[in-house]
Amino acid sequence: MYDHTEQPFTDPLVPRDFSNWWSNLVEMVRRSGAKVAAVLTIWSVVPVIGTVIFNEQQQGYVSSGPMAPGATVTPQQQDEMFQFLSDYLAFAGIWIVITILLSYLTSAGLAAAIRIVLTDAARRPISFGEAMAYGARRGLVVWGWHVIVLICVLVGICLCVLPGLYLALAFSLFAPVVVCEGGSAMARSMRLIHRAFGAMLGRVALLALFGFGLSILGGNISSAAVMLGVNSIVVTVISVIATLAVQVATMTVMSGGLLITYAETRAGEGTLSSTEQLMNEAPA
Repeated sequence: MYDHTEQPFTDPLVPRDFSNWWSNLVEMVRRSGAKVAAVLTIWSVVPVIGTVIFNEQQQGYVSSGPMAPGATVTPQQQDEMFQFLSDYLAFAGIWIVITILLSYLTSAGLAAAIRIVLTDAARRPISFGEAMAYGARRGLVVWGWHVIVLICVLVGICLCVLPGLYLALAFSLFAPVVVCEGGSAMARSMRLIHRAFGAMLGRVALLALFGFGLSILGGNISSAAVMLGVNSIVVTVISVIATLAVQVATMTVMSGGLLITYAETRAGEGTLSSTEQLMNEAPA
């Protein structure tokens, strides 16, 4: 006799509800986490080293300033202060340019990670070399959108913070859109987020909280090394390792979580039914 009992929804990327979303995310980490982490480590190591070195240089630059923080500026010290601020702004400006260039590597890692999650879920796994090559190629597109999104979010934050947080949410699916569809990633991400705003807010916020918690842990590890008074080179190495571990772990979960969230909202609008369809539609 035919069993009319509804079978559980088991698509590896397209969830039906939050329970499916969570189980898909956990299974993604089990299925693809090691490969994704390996690829992300390669792409992230240079930006992380640059960030740690800049932070240390920036702290040293500020501490070597002509005045202690909070001190009163006398007329005799103004010229010295203006020169210091001019040099510091030049230093910061150069680093901003370097950071934008290095963000290509981060974007390439994100593109490769999403591709790995997609191909593994579709049972068409790609090799490590293929993932790296895809990241190098498709990462250019992700990088371009990443820079535009970052600028928009920073401007929004300057306008009383909340607009920036809203834009960060609205554009949060730009990377899965680039990997799976192409086209206008920011506009498409905004439409997908607004299709089920409450649910999308909850999913993205959960992923963001995970990353925030890991960043606090990594910062505490670096601070502990400084407080213990170990050699400055050792502190730098510990900071690089802790920051790299945090970034890789965060991006591993984020790459899968955002792809699953993207698949969920696309299924809700009626344009996606399975991982196989998503794989077939994604540009190579």
